[in-house]
Amino acid sequence: MSFRRPHLRQRRICEEHKAKLKKKSYHLHSELQTEVDTNRQNERKIECLENASEKEIVELKSEISSLKSQLYQARKDVRDKEKYISTLKKQLVESKKQNNPLNIIKGRCLPVLKLMAPALAKFLPYIDQESPDDYLDKVI
Repeated sequence: MSFRRPHLRQRRICEEHKAKLKKKSYHLHSELQTEVDTNRQNERKIECLENASEKEIVELKSEISSLKSQLYQARKDVRDKEKYISTLKKQLVESKKQNNPLNIIKGRCLPVLKLMAPALAKFLPYIDQESPDDYLDKVI
């Protein structure tokens, strides 16, 4: 039985596509994390405002209303971005299936990525401020 390797050009294009999708995913994940952190700060601020004295409550009602509307919008944005990240992950999996004629992976990457995610979460996402090799040296 002979195995056919994909043409180098096809592999390179596939790798470039995967790299672009990963970069976009990391960028969106970073934005999502920023929004989640902002949401948490807003929630804490709302809690503090709700526990404030009666005098402060009268003065701060408009600020609470504004923060609640911002929180609602931020949560909506988080949901939308989570859906978009999910779509990107599905595209990445489909891309791997389509560009792998031997179909060796058979969907095994996603569970591995899910297992690796907590360990990788402690590292800042790659944002092109250093060479990829230097970034990988930090992660590995």
